[in-house]
Amino acid sequence: MIKYSFLLLISLLLFVRCSDSSQFDYYNKELTSSRGEKIYVKTIIWGMTGDYQKTIITKKEGKPEESDFSNLKDDTGLTSFMYSFTNDTLNLYFNQTITYKVEETFNTIFVKYHILSNPEYNNLIPFALREQGYYIIPPYK
Repeated sequence: MIKYSFLLLISLLLFVRCSDSSQFDYYNKELTSSRGEKIYVKTIIWGMTGDYQKTIITKKEGKPEESDFSNLKDDTGLTSFMYSFTNDTLNLYFNQTITYKVEETFNTIFVKYHILSNPEYNNLIPFALREQGYYIIPPYK
């Protein structure tokens, strides 16, 4: 019995080690300003339990690719933030500390950062989960 358990464990480890690491789920949300400028909130999520994620906000359209995220540090776990987009302003909401800065500049879209206390942040979560003007990163499916 121990011999079979050991063989099963070795097989499982080889399967995980040899599996394609480029497999990921993605999320791509398009936002358009009143003057027609488009930006995209792109998130890739990977790992056996989906516990790795990277998010960028960019002008580059299309399906997010791993190379889009090459300049971000590898984050273990899920660093969440929320956003809303109204009147050409992208509001980014963070729980106690800013965890992401937009690197690109936009012509007609203004980016505003909000640091919230834990209770303030938690009060927004129900709105984000129902997509009532707020969206959460990583997105919940």
